[in-house]
Amino acid sequence: MKQLLTTCCAILFLVFGCAGLKDPGTIKPIQPAPESATTIDPGSVVANLQQTNSGLTSFQGIGKIKIWNPDGLQSTRVAWAGYKTEKLRLEILGIGGRPFSSVVYDGSRFYLSLHSERRFYQKRTRKADLSRLVSMPITVYDILSILAGRVPLLKNATPTFEKGPSGNPYVLLLKKGW
Repeated sequence: MKQLLTTCCAILFLVFGCAGLKDPGTIKPIQPAPESATTIDPGSVVANLQQTNSGLTSFQGIGKIKIWNPDGLQSTRVAWAGYKTEKLRLEILGIGGRPFSSVVYDGSRFYLSLHSERRFYQKRTRKADLSRLVSMPITVYDILSILAGRVPLLKNATPTFEKGPSGNPYVLLLKKGW
């Protein structure tokens, strides 16, 4: 059960959302970085990132995910739907496009339904923290942001520019503030 739940959560992190993006005609091209990062305020860059798809209330999408593990490569299609930062539904599709399993978060509980085995699991949670399942500090809010095309940002982070590796003149760093 734990392995299946871990696999389902891993699927959440590997899916990239693009259904919530604006029409291609309204997306502005990215401007090249200036030679000196001192001419740009890092705070304004973070403010622009926070505005990306901020007005989006609901979204849906479909995609293909691949999971690599010691047993080999597994690939499947996934459909998702979300509402604001509160609700998420993820359908893992089997052969023929029929749902194989479902993962749902409604703001207070996680639900897992294995359709082929006709089994249903639920877990109450006070906060949507998935760090116990995937050994990394990520929340359902972060997943919802990624699937909706938003950039998840750290709270109380201090933005700075640093010289990047060759080919990338500057990198925006968000250092945790205390």
